[in-house]
This record gives sequence, C-alpha cells and structure tokens, in this order.
Amino acid sequence: MALDPSIRPADTKARRMRCYGHVLNLVARAFLFGKDAESFELESDINGMRGLQEQDLRHWRSKGPIGKLHNIVKFIRSSPQRSEYFKRIAHEQEDEGALRKQTDIRAYIFALEGEKDEEKRIPADDILSNEDWRVLGEVNEILTPLYHQTMRTQGWGKGDSHGRLWEVLRSQAPTFTVAALPEHSQAEYAALDKPPASKISQKSSLPADHRAYIRASINNGWKKLDEYYSKLGESPLFAAAVILHPRFGISWLEATWATEEQLAWVRDAKAGIKDYFARWYQSNQRTDDLQSKSASSLTNRGKEDDHYTQWINSRTKKAFATSSSVSEMDKYLRLEPQDTQEPIQWWRDHKPSFPVLSSFALDVFAIPAMATDCERQFSLAKLTLTSQRLAMGADTLERVHCLRNWVRHGGVKVGSWVGN
Repeated sequence: MALDPSIRPADTKARRMRCYGHVLNLVARAFLFGKDAESFELESDINGMRGLQEQDLRHWRSKGPIGKLHNIVKFIRSSPQRSEYFKRIAHEQEDEGALRKQTDIRAYIFALEGEKDEEKRIPADDILSNEDWRVLGEVNEILTPLYHQTMRTQGWGKGDSHGRLWEVLRSQAPTFTVAALPEHSQAEYAALDKPPASKISQKSSLPADHRAYIRASINNGWKKLDEYYSKLGESPLFAAAVILHPRFGISWLEATWATEEQLAWVRDAKAGIKDYFARWYQSNQRTDDLQSKSASSLTNRGKEDDHYTQWINSRTKKAFATSSSVSEMDKYLRLEPQDTQEPIQWWRDHKPSFPVLSSFALDVFAIPAMATDCERQFSLAKLTLTSQRLAMGADTLERVHCLRNWVRHGGVKVGSWVGN
C-alpha cells in the first residue's frame, strides 16, 4: 500500500475517528476521580504492587463516598468466604424483597457492617453514612445516562440503531446538557434561581461539602467532555453520518443546533462534508480519465509543453471536482427527510441518482461508533490460540474468525451462502 503524497495534516485530523466508548469512559473517570484520573489510578496500582494495602485504602478514602464504596467492594472480593457470604446475604434479601417488590444494595452493606465476625465486618473507616448514600444516589443518577449511551453504541449495530456512527452526535444532544442533570444538580451547577420546593430532590439537604463535591465532579466531567467534543469536531465524518442519514439530513442538525453559536457549527459541518467529499470522492472518480487524457495529450503535443499541460490538467481536475460534487451534494441536501429505517439500503436503492455520494455514504456508515467489536475479536483470537493450538498460523486464525463473524451476522450458514 502506497502513501498518498497529497495528504496534509488537516487530512489526518479529518480521517481520525475516536471510539465513543473511550470518550464516555474518560468523562466518567474525570467525574469520579478528578482532573488527573490516570495519576490517581496509577498511584493506587503502585500501592498494590508495593503491598501498601492500608495506604491504598486511605488513598481511595480521599475520594469520599466513591472511594469508600470502592474499598467495600475490594474488601468483599478479596476473600472467597466474604464473596460467598455477600452472595448469600444478597440472596436472602432478594427473597424478602420479592414480597416488598424491591431490593436495595444498602441492605447488603448494612448486613456486613453489623456482622459480629470481624473477618466479615466492613472496616469502620469505610462505613457509609446516610449522607454518603445520598451522594452515591446522586452520582448514580448523573452517570446512568453515560452507561446507557455506552450500551447503546457498543458493538456492531443492525438496521438503524445500536453501534452506528450517526448515534454519536444524536446521543450527545439530549444527554450532555444541564437539563439532563438531576434537578438539584442543575441548580448547583448552573447557579439557577431556587426552584419550587416540590421540585427539589432530597440531595438539596446534603451538607455543603458534599454539594461542593458533586459540583466539582460535574465540572471535571464537563471539561473532559468539552475537550473531546472539540476533538470529535476535527473530523467532518461524525456530522456527515447524521447528514447522510436520509431520515435526519441537515435539517436535524439545524433543528438541534439552534442557537447562534450552534448555527455556526451547522455551517462548519456542511462545509466540512462538502470539502471531504470533493477531495476524496468526486476528484478521485475522474483521476484515471484525466490521467489518460493527459497521457494522450502529451503524446500529441510533444515534450516542450509538458509543464503547461500538467498545469492545465490540474486546474481542470480541480474545477470539475468542485462543480460536480457541489451539484450532487446539493441535490441530496435539498431533499426532505425520508421515511426510512434502513439508511444503508436507501443509499443502495438510490445509487443511480447519487453514484458518487452513495459510495461516500456507505463508507461512512461502515464506521462503527465504538471499537468494542474489534476489541472482542482480539480477545476471541487470544482464546482461540490455546496451549494446544500454538502452531496455528495467522492465515488460519484469520479464516476462523472471519467465518465466525460471517455466521454470527447471518452472512453465511453451514453448507451454503446467504444473501448476495
């Protein structure tokens, strides 16, 4: 494979895609552990390698209720006996909860806090107070949308949802706004006027230090999100995935990004997709024709005007690409949103009307929102190479996993091919 000498630094940014799950993970870690989450976790790892157990427990307690909960989980999982005891308590609580139609993790923890056996009892320094539990409830409410987004966009989606690239921008609109926060946290974060008493959550009575903790956590998460939101904007392909979805199109961005600042984002998104399409699709379609015409022209004209001919051809190629791409792209952008749940099939059906743009759209839709499917393949490949199969070659391993993937997605079945 040859490198394209025409690629510029801006092109590498435009082509760089970021795993949405990784972004969500970084946002959650910044929320939980502060600005430098990696340093915090690295210090914990060093404590573990050096056997400094008590120091590591104190290190985690410095993070408040989240750190205490971490220590409790670690305490339970560090012993098979404690793990089994916890499972037994949980099972008993679930049996009782079946009558009450509810179960509560707090009941499990309380049972361990009050255990008479010191080996099974949670250390006193890690016992969670009522205020700690309320903070954890607020944290859970804030982070739950991130969990749902992670689950929705992982893997390789089918049809119109789950794992598709267009879900990245669409999911951010309702999730990452002040309005998506719990009502009390909205007031804490945005410094809004005091809402009606009926709308204030129970967390409003938290001590000032706990409220400050929630506020600082939101700020840390938001800063990390803003950092990566800007990085996502360096590639026009995230917006292109929405624009090229016939059910959404440019009108979805115009309706969602409605403020004066956001309308500039719409203009940038439209310009970005047009530039990318003109540079990498429309121009490449005519490259072979122009080269053949250039060769013929050189043969007829002679060597004395080679430089002049090359200059003319380069300008002709650029002008043709710009005019053609604008007409085909604008034709699509003028369409009303289409009533379809299968955008990939829509582009296949409309390829005669959009011969080049359809290739661009299908390439964009082949990009997953997250790298989880790739990571799963790496993990499965590792499991395939057991101690009894170390002689397996790379080609055989590739064939095994290609076949497994095709069977899983319905591309093939035992004994015959399915589909095209």
